[in-house]
Amino acid sequence: MKNFILIIFFAFLNSALCAQEPLARFYFLQLKDKNNTAFSINNPAQYLSNKALVRRAAMNIPIDSTDLPVNLFYVNQISSTGAEIFAVSKWQNGVTVRLADTATVLPLLRTFNFISKIEYTGLDVIDINSLKSNKYSRMLSVESANSEYGNGLTPLVQLNGKPLHDRGFRGAGITIAVIDGGFTNADTHIAFDSLRVSGRLLGTHDFAYRTDNVFNRATHGALVLSTMASNVPDSLIGTAPDANYWLLMSERMQGEYPVEADLWISAAEFADSVGADIITTSLGYAVFNDSLLNYRYSDLDGQTIRASRAACQAAEKGIVVFNAAGNEGKSTWHYINAPADADKIISVGAVKSDSTTADFSSFGPTADGRIKPELCAMGFNTAVANCNTTDRFSYSSGTSLSTPVLAGMTACLLQALKAKNINYNPEKIRNTLIESASIFPQSTDQSGYGIPNFETAFYSFLYSKNEEIRQNNFFKINYLGNKILINFENKNVKNSIYIFDISGRILQHISTDNGEISLNKNIFPQGIFLLKINSDKYSAVKKVIN
Repeated sequence: MKNFILIIFFAFLNSALCAQEPLARFYFLQLKDKNNTAFSINNPAQYLSNKALVRRAAMNIPIDSTDLPVNLFYVNQISSTGAEIFAVSKWQNGVTVRLADTATVLPLLRTFNFISKIEYTGLDVIDINSLKSNKYSRMLSVESANSEYGNGLTPLVQLNGKPLHDRGFRGAGITIAVIDGGFTNADTHIAFDSLRVSGRLLGTHDFAYRTDNVFNRATHGALVLSTMASNVPDSLIGTAPDANYWLLMSERMQGEYPVEADLWISAAEFADSVGADIITTSLGYAVFNDSLLNYRYSDLDGQTIRASRAACQAAEKGIVVFNAAGNEGKSTWHYINAPADADKIISVGAVKSDSTTADFSSFGPTADGRIKPELCAMGFNTAVANCNTTDRFSYSSGTSLSTPVLAGMTACLLQALKAKNINYNPEKIRNTLIESASIFPQSTDQSGYGIPNFETAFYSFLYSKNEEIRQNNFFKINYLGNKILINFENKNVKNSIYIFDISGRILQHISTDNGEISLNKNIFPQGIFLLKINSDKYSAVKKVIN
C-alpha cells in the first residue's frame, strides 16, 4: 500500500510539473517585401510544376510577384533567432513560426526591419483532452441500395450528374486537392482500392504536424475523400471515381486556433504548385479556444482574414475552389466560416435527399452583403466509407460532405469540357453552375441559389462555345415587360429563330425578314434557354435567362 501511495504521489507531482510547463506558441510574421529574391517570374519552373504552368497558360493567367517564394535570406535570419519555421506563405508573404521561448525570441524578431507585423496565432496544444469536438452527425449503417452506385446514387442524381457519368465523364485526368484534417485508413479501405492500384493517388503532404503520414491522425478527410473517389459497385461509387487526388492535411486535431488557417494557406499554395484543377476543403474558422482570437462577423468580407484572401488567390490562379459553408446553422454563431466568405470561390451548403435545406447548414450572407453559400448538395445522411474499418460503408452528415460531392461532380464537368475543347476558368465554372441552380436567380441566406444541374451546365458551355460576346453584334436582345425584343442589325435579311431548352430540344422555330421581332416571354422555359439565329450570312447562339 505504501509503495502504491508513493507511485500515485510521484505521478501527481510529475503531472503538476508538466502542467506548469508553458506551451509553445505560434506567430505569423508578415514580411515587408520580396526584395533581392533568388527567384524570377521569368523562370517559374523553379517553383511551379509543368502541370501548374500548363493550367495557367490555358487560362492566360500571368505569373506575378505573389508566385515568387518568400525571401530565403529573411527566413534564415528568422531561423537564426531560435524560432522554428513551421510554415511559409508566398501568396501572403509571411512566415509562421513556433516559439518555445517567447521571452527570448520575440524581442529578437522585433529588431528585424523586414518584418512589418507579428501576430499571435495560438498555442501548440498537445493535451489529448483538448481534442476538437465532433461537429458532424454520428455514423449510421448503410442500408442496401438497388443501384450499381449503391447509396452514392442519390447525391449524383440530385445534381443531375449521371448523364455526364453515362457519357464516360467520371473525372479522368482532373486533379483534386483535398485539404482536411487526416485520412485514416484511406491507404487500406476497399473504397479506395482502384484509386491506389491505378496510381491516381498522386501524393500526400502533412502541413499540420510535418510528418510523412496522413493516414493515422483522423478519419474526417477519408470520409470527405470517399464521397468522390469511392469505386465499389453496389456499395458506393462517388461523384468522381476516376479523378486524380492529392491528400493534404492542414488541420491540427488538438484545439482550434488561427494558426490552422495559415496552415490551410500553405496547403492551398502547394495544391497550386502541383497543378491541381480543383481544391475541396471542408474546414472553416471563426470561433477559437482563445475567445480573444475569435473572428467577428464583420471580418467575413473576403478580405480581412488571410485564409479568405488566399482562397480568392487560388481561384485567380486557375483553381476551382470549393469550401464548406459550415454546420453552425442552429448555433449562436450561425454564420459561414472563413475561408467560405472568400469571393470567386464556391461555398457549399447542405440539403437532404428530398432537396430541402439541412437545418445545421450555416447562413450567409457575407459581411459585405454577397450571397453565401452559393450552392448546395446532399450533406444529410450522405453515404461515405466508414474509415474506422477497412471494408464498411456508412452515412454521415455535414457541409463537409456536400462540398466534396459537388467538387467531384465538377471534376466530371471539367473533363467533359476538355474533351470538347471548350475553354473555361474558375469564374466561368462558378457562374455557369450558379445559373443552372434550382432556384436561380432567386436565393436564400442558407441555401444560396440552390442545387446546380450539371447536365444544364454542360449544355450551357456546349452551346455557348461559338457565342459572340460583343455588344454590337448583328442582333441584340432586349427585355420589355413580358416581351423579349430581338433587333437585327441588317433589316433586309431573312432570319430563322430557333428556341432550344438547355438539353438541346427545339421548342419553337420562327422565321422573319423584319428588322425586329417581339416574342412573348410565356413561350420560353423558366431559367436558361438558348436562342439560335441563322441566316444565309451568319449563325450564332445566345444564352438567355427567363
